[in-house]
Amino acid sequence: MLHHRMQSAALGLALIPLALIGCVPAIHYDADAPALGGESAELPAEPRVRPAIVVARSSQRVLAFSACEGCLEAATLVEPPAELAELSAALDRDWSGQKVRLEQLLAHAREHSPAIARSEARVALGTAQIEGAKPLLAENPVVSAALGARVNPLGTSFESQVQIWQPFEIAGERRLRIAAGQATEDARRADVDVIWWETEVELRAAYAYAVVAREAAEAQARAVEFAERMMAGFELSVQAGDLAPLNLRIAETDVADARQQQFQLELVYQNACVRLAALAGWPAGRGIEPIGDLPQPIGVNALDIEELVDEHPAVAAAEAQVEAAESRLSAANRDAWPHLALGVYVAHEQEPGTPFASNVGLATLTVPIPMWQRNQERRAEARAHVTVAKADTTALEYELSQLIEARMNAVRTAARRIEAYSLEMLPRFSENLRMLERAFELGEIDILQVLVAQQRFITQQRRALEIYAEYIEVVREFELVSGQTVEP
Repeated sequence: MLHHRMQSAALGLALIPLALIGCVPAIHYDADAPALGGESAELPAEPRVRPAIVVARSSQRVLAFSACEGCLEAATLVEPPAELAELSAALDRDWSGQKVRLEQLLAHAREHSPAIARSEARVALGTAQIEGAKPLLAENPVVSAALGARVNPLGTSFESQVQIWQPFEIAGERRLRIAAGQATEDARRADVDVIWWETEVELRAAYAYAVVAREAAEAQARAVEFAERMMAGFELSVQAGDLAPLNLRIAETDVADARQQQFQLELVYQNACVRLAALAGWPAGRGIEPIGDLPQPIGVNALDIEELVDEHPAVAAAEAQVEAAESRLSAANRDAWPHLALGVYVAHEQEPGTPFASNVGLATLTVPIPMWQRNQERRAEARAHVTVAKADTTALEYELSQLIEARMNAVRTAARRIEAYSLEMLPRFSENLRMLERAFELGEIDILQVLVAQQRFITQQRRALEIYAEYIEVVREFELVSGQTVEP
C-alpha cells in the first residue's frame, strides 16, 4: 500500500515541468560585415558602438538608449507593435493568492484534509463492532405457544401449552467480541496516523515544488525581459540602417517564443498552488501561494535503521492489524462454545372423562451438542487474516529496512549536488544576462557568442532548478520510508 502511494504521489509531483526554455537571443547585424555564409572579413581593431539594451519596460512602451563610449547620448521612446503591447499586458496580469506558510498549511490540513477526513470516517467501522457486541445477551428470547384438544373414547378436552426460553453464553464471548471491536478501532486509528504522515510528507514536497515552480516562472520572466531589451536595441539598429530587417524579425519570433514559455510556466506555478491547496483541504476558490525561498539542502546522518523501522507509522499500523486479527480469531474460537438456553414450560391439561384439569409448570435447560458445527468457517477465515497480517508486517519491515538505506544515500547525494552546482548557478542568472547585454552593446562579443552564451546560461538555470526538484523528490521518498522529517 505504501509503495503504491509513493508511486502515485511521485507521478503527481513529476507532472510539474520545471525546465526553463530559453529564447534565442536577438541578433545584431553589422552592416559592414559580410553576409552570412560569405567570405570572412577582418574584424576592426576597436569594437563598434552598438545600441545599448533597453533599461525599462512597461506593458505599453519600451524605453531604449544609445550608448557611445559608456555615455548616454540620446533617449528614444519606441512604441512597440500592437500585438507586442497586447502580449506584454497579458504577461503583466499577475495571478496571486493568499500567501501562506508551510506551518499554516499543515495545521489546516490536520483538520480539513480530504484524505484525513476519509481515514477518520473509517474508524467508525471499529466503533460499530463495539456497539454490536455491547448487548448483554447475544440472542433474543424465544416464545412458543400451542393450543389443541385431547381426544379419547371418553370424549374431548381442551389443552394449551406455553414455553419461553432465553439462549445465553457461558464462555465470555461478549467480552472477546468487544475486545475485537476495540482492536479494530485501534487499527483504524493507526491507519489515520499513516495517512496523516503521508499527507504531511506530500504537503512538504508540494510546498517545495511550488516554490521551485515560482522560481522557474520568475527566471523565465527575466529571460523574456532580456529578449525584449535585445529586440528593442535591434529595432534602433534597423531604423539607423545598421542592421538587416530580417534580424529584427528573428528577434520578434524569439520574444514571442519566450512569452509562450512564460505563459506555460505561470500555468505550471498556478497548478502547483492548486495542488497544494487541494492537499491541505483549503477552501475551494481561494488561491494560495507559498512563502519563502528554495529549500536549503540538508544531508542525512547515519541513522539506526532498525529503530526507524520499529517507529514507522506504517509498521505500527501493520502491527495493529495483526492485533486486531488475533482478537477476532480469539472471539471466533470462543464462539465455537455451545450457547445454552434456560426456559420455562407451562401447560394446561385435562384427560377426557376426568373431572379435574391439571396445570403443569417446568423449568428447562437446553444444551446444544457441538458435534458438526463448531464455527469452523469464521475460525478458518480469522486464522487466514492473522496469517496475512503477519506476512504483510514482515514484508513491510524488510522493504522499509532496504529502502531507508537507499533513500538516505540518495538524499546525501542530492544535497551535495545542490551545494556543488545550484547554489552557485542560480544567483548568477540575472547577473550573467546583464553582463551578456553589456558585452554585446560594447562590441566585445559577436552574435554567435551571444547565442551560445545565452543558451548556456539558460541551460545552467534550468539544470539548477531540476536538481532542486530531484532533491525534493528524494527527500519526499526518504521521509515516506523512514518516518522521519528532513529539516534543519
